[in-house]
Amino acid sequence: MGDRSGNIRWWDVNSGMSSTFNSHRGGVRRIKFAPVVPGDQTRGRVAVLFNDHTFAIYDLVSLLVYEDNCNEYV
Repeated sequence: MGDRSGNIRWWDVNSGMSSTFNSHRGGVRRIKFAPVVPGDQTRGRVAVLFNDHTFAIYDLVSLLVYEDNCNEYV
């Protein structure tokens, strides 16, 4: 779930814990979740589309940005 301030909140259904982080970007338009695959040490990743039509992919453990294209098409 995201908001107009760029905050992203997610829940771990296995542990019941939730967490919030700020993307330091504009409002969030859409979020897509990529679940954990067998052997992956992360909690998954989220792809976030912002209101300014840029996007980023975040790792939910480290909060590292995997890709940030800033209006450029791949």
